[in-house]
Amino acid sequence: MATDYAGLGTPGVHPYLDGPSEAHSLIDGVRAARAVDPRLSTKWAATGYSQGGHATLFAAHLANATAPDLDYRGGVAIAPPTRLERLLPLAGPYVPKVPFSGTTTFFALILTALRAAHPELNLDSYLTPHGVEVLDGLEETCYADAEQKLNIGGIGDLLSRPLNDPALVSAFRQMVEVPTSGYDRPLMLAQGLNDDVVPPPLTADFGAELIANGVDVTIRVYPDNHLDTVFSSQPDAIAFMHKIFDKP
Repeated sequence: MATDYAGLGTPGVHPYLDGPSEAHSLIDGVRAARAVDPRLSTKWAATGYSQGGHATLFAAHLANATAPDLDYRGGVAIAPPTRLERLLPLAGPYVPKVPFSGTTTFFALILTALRAAHPELNLDSYLTPHGVEVLDGLEETCYADAEQKLNIGGIGDLLSRPLNDPALVSAFRQMVEVPTSGYDRPLMLAQGLNDDVVPPPLTADFGAELIANGVDVTIRVYPDNHLDTVFSSQPDAIAFMHKIFDKP
């Protein structure tokens, strides 16, 4: 079963990297698949790459409490964006364009989702006129077209003042912060060392905290970029899936 997320092909703004929303889309998709074909097993596991890895981790945290009727076994998160909650308070008009792929577009997509979910925060008041124009455009433009159509520039070009207001930071954390404890099934975390979209040090820090908190996590690294890690991690991911499905 492959899920899509709210706001993609449906009315409304897509809540990009809204972890709880992603998790419910994934879990509800499993239920929907079984409703279509009741012969499907109740055993299930999740795997995802990039945004899908973020969704996999949130689903792993919520699966058994949210869907006790299903037998969730574990998850594989490949290059998931984590630790983003630490970066927002640092953002402001002084931030230069960073040497990572798509960073400004992804950042703007998160702000677009936050603006739609929390109009009371008046996010437009933190934006330059160009920033407002970019977020308006992203409500109807997919990532593949955004940079060409919207002339996005750097993060600092979008912001008129720092994003360090406590209410804004709190709402952002609730949306994107991946839990580092409370998982009751095994996880596999895969990261490419040459990933220029999801910085490896952020994933390493996240994985270290999972281990410190006693989470059953298998961590694998590969000498690859963001996309190629999907393919290089496949043998390990398949072996991991066999292991968690073969348990009684």
